[in-house]
Amino acid sequence: MSFTGNQKIVGWALLIIGLLMTIRSLYRLYDELTLGGGSSNHIWYLVAEFGSLIGAILYLLFANKVRSGAVSGKLNVLGGYVGIVGVTTVVIAVFAAISEFMRDVPLLDSAVSIVFGLIAIGAGRSIVDGKATFVDRILRVILMIVFLLLLVSSVYDIVTVGGVGISLVISIVRSVCYVIVYLFLLCYLFDADVKRGMGKRVRDQSATDSQ
Repeated sequence: MSFTGNQKIVGWALLIIGLLMTIRSLYRLYDELTLGGGSSNHIWYLVAEFGSLIGAILYLLFANKVRSGAVSGKLNVLGGYVGIVGVTTVVIAVFAAISEFMRDVPLLDSAVSIVFGLIAIGAGRSIVDGKATFVDRILRVILMIVFLLLLVSSVYDIVTVGGVGISLVISIVRSVCYVIVYLFLLCYLFDADVKRGMGKRVRDQSATDSQ
């Protein structure tokens, strides 16, 4: 079995990221609730952080499905990841928009995030709907570029990571997990079954070998 053929590796990487996201959101909520001024003075912050917590939990649940095999197959993992990024983006942005409305500040950033999230949800569904369309072919190219950039960025984060003690360890672990996730997803896009599932014609190697 190849490195990228072991789904549990990417499943555990996703799970660790989800756990770190959830712990961070819980800590921020706790920190805000225990402020000397009381949470009533910072209700808008609590609303935004509650959205982040929900998003982190949804990400964590998806990660556990990948780790356990409930979501399996390269195409399903790829589409599921794109979809969950979209879902969490929408959830976080909606709560952020509510928080911004409470503070009477512009909602443009949240609106853009919601639109992006909805597009990602649609893209995730398109990947796993069993229909190989021209849109899927374009989407595959876009994802190749996006995952490559994210992979390079995550490697750079490892090299330039800062902090001390537990903060440094957490930053390194998170960046390493992201490197694993983006490496897997990028490799998935070059898999023959994923190519077929996303509308790209793939030469039948077995037929070629028999000639």
